Amino acid sequence: MASERAHTPSRNLIVILISFHRYMSNWGTSIPCCQTLAIRRGIFDHKLPTYTDRAMKLTVPSARSFKRGQAIIFISSSLVVSVGLMGLVVDLGWAYWRKEAAKTASEAAAGAAAATVMTSIGFTCGLSVQCMSETACPENPVKPPSDALQAGCLYAKNNGFVNGGRQTVTYSAGTSSGPVTGVNPAYWVSYTVKESIPQLFSAVLGKNWGQVAARTTTGVFLDPFGACIYALDPTASPGLTGVGTTNVTSTCGIYVNSNASNAFEAKGGTQISATASRVVGNYNITGGGSISPLPSTGQQAVTDPFLGVAQPDITGKSCDSNGISGGQTVDAHGGIYLICGNITLTGNATQTFKSGIYVVKNGGITWNNGHVKGSNVMFFMTGSSYTGVSIAGNVDVQLSAFSSGDYRGILFFQDRTLPTSAPSSSFTGGSTQILNGSLYFPTTLVVYTGGAQNTQSYTGIVARLVNFKGTSYLYADSNGQNTGLGLPKVGFFE
Repeated sequence: MASERAHTPSRNLIVILISFHRYMSNWGTSIPCCQTLAIRRGIFDHKLPTYTDRAMKLTVPSARSFKRGQAIIFISSSLVVSVGLMGLVVDLGWAYWRKEAAKTASEAAAGAAAATVMTSIGFTCGLSVQCMSETACPENPVKPPSDALQAGCLYAKNNGFVNGGRQTVTYSAGTSSGPVTGVNPAYWVSYTVKESIPQLFSAVLGKNWGQVAARTTTGVFLDPFGACIYALDPTASPGLTGVGTTNVTSTCGIYVNSNASNAFEAKGGTQISATASRVVGNYNITGGGSISPLPSTGQQAVTDPFLGVAQPDITGKSCDSNGISGGQTVDAHGGIYLICGNITLTGNATQTFKSGIYVVKNGGITWNNGHVKGSNVMFFMTGSSYTGVSIAGNVDVQLSAFSSGDYRGILFFQDRTLPTSAPSSSFTGGSTQILNGSLYFPTTLVVYTGGAQNTQSYTGIVARLVNFKGTSYLYADSNGQNTGLGLPKVGFFE
């Protein structure tokens, strides 16, 4: 017992040395690994030359053994984080792909709805277009769709999204208070597509579901300076003129491409009123004339609005008629009817033209009396012996162009290959001349008097030169359905 008590201080020293060794090993101290320490009656002999019979031996564990245990702890702790990060990468990639799919579906839906509604006559809620707060698409949209908004739902379905299960498809539409401040279309429509998607590796962190969503808003935009009168010649002096007792009232704009100092001219009491006028050159007002408002000068020339419309192809086609005169009904059966000669009407008879394209080759049109009727028609004027169009006297003309298709809004189409020296055309039938469509004479002069104050007729004039006489009324075609001019544009803005 006495011997054990005598060694008590030595045991205490051993504990101190072990603690010191552990402390220094963490700091990289170079105490030899597993060295043998001799403790002799409380005296530490560092050189350890010999051991006495009272000596004790102690083997101290190495620092590497302690560090090996720490590594296991660190690896175990980081494994969960590593798997979670891997899951985050996978889930983010999947969510991005589904987000793009939802975006594609919403864009297709909104674009289809706006494109369908742009042919409406006017944009009035409840009358020509539908306006509503957020509404869910049917789970199974039918084909063909019943209206423009259902067309959007059908396009969303065709792109893989329906209103059911983990997906929702909703829409809203209106003519005011659009979803984007500062953007004011005539009509807007918005589609929102959402989908709940399951999480894969991220579920390790307790996140089992995610959601992707996309909203697209499109609008139908009208041109505030939409024109229905175009004078295309770049140097004519003047390009557009009114002479004498002329009074023109237009609820649409006027474009004059001439760079002359008198490109737009009002002389001798001519009164011209339009929503806006734009001139490349300048204007000239003399002899009590007026233009209201005054034209904007120094403007950029505008492109021929019908330049991209292909001319009817009559290659190899035989004549269906050598000329038409007097009262009769002509039927093109929705196709092309080739008249090799003239169309004339001078007596008090009626000529009726069924739907189709009437090509007048090597001749012209003269209507001086009687009645002329036709809807969904176009007259194409061509040939080396072209003599122009003349509508005058007491003739009653009621004609309308195609409301859709390649020749939408073009009522008279003059061959672009005809020279500028070709005969002019005169549409001077007055108030009984109701032409719903555009007069397209890109290389020749058009003289015009027509329209009625109390009868809206949508007439457009696109010609090399334009000359107004007498009293005329021209009304804006808000969606281009009648004249093919001022066509509204569909744009994405959200």
